[in-house]
This record gives sequence, structure tokens and C-alpha cells, in this order.
Amino acid sequence: MKHLLLILSFLLPLSAHFDDEDLYNFEKRCMVCHDTYVQNEMAPPIIAINQRYKKYYGDMDLSISKIKDFLISPSHEKAIMQPAIKLYSLMPKQELNKKELEAFPEIIMLLDYDVPEWFDEHYKSHNLKD
Repeated sequence: MKHLLLILSFLLPLSAHFDDEDLYNFEKRCMVCHDTYVQNEMAPPIIAINQRYKKYYGDMDLSISKIKDFLISPSHEKAIMQPAIKLYSLMPKQELNKKELEAFPEIIMLLDYDVPEWFDEHYKSHNLKD
């Protein structure tokens, strides 16, 4: 896990300021289900969330705000990834503290994620459309 934290810290843009605790908590609280580098059956990978919000809203600040709002109270009405809900179901509400609610949406949107080899096939095989 320390290796991933080190990698994540190098990927952050210079304008983003996340401490090791933010990154550690993101890894522990989010990547357990939303792992981008290992295909899983629990939740959409973080890269899918990142790409979808960028494409859907086109504005970084709005995307971050919408993710934060969804994290506060996940609902079908707030969800923009309906095919993912069909595959994985709606994400249950997470008990996040104020610092995590501020940091996690920014980490999701501001990190640069490598596209794993399996991702394109996953996308095609589930007929995931905008």
C-alpha cells in the first residue's frame, strides 16, 4: 500500500494539496471497491468515474461538487452512471468525515489514472453508453 501511496502522490497536480492521510484514507475507503487496476465485481473502477464525470459535466469544479453531493447522499436521481448501477447496484451511503468529503472528490477528479488493459473490453462487454 505504501507503494501505491507513493505513486498517487507523484500523480497529483502541483495545484492539488493532499496529504498522506488523505491518500491513505482514499485508498482504504474508496479503492477497496473501486480499484482501477484490478478488475472487480464490487463497483465501477475509479477511472470510469473520473472519465464519466469529466465527459458528462465538462467542468472540473462542477464535477467535484456533484461527486461530493453524491457521496453525502447517494441516490438514483443524483447518479450519472446508470449502467454501473445496473451492474453493481447503487453505492451505499458512506460515513465520511468533513475532510474526506472535501478530499475524495478532488482526488477522484484530479489524479491521472492509467487505463488498465481490461478496461476497454469491460466497457464494450457491458454495452456501457453515455
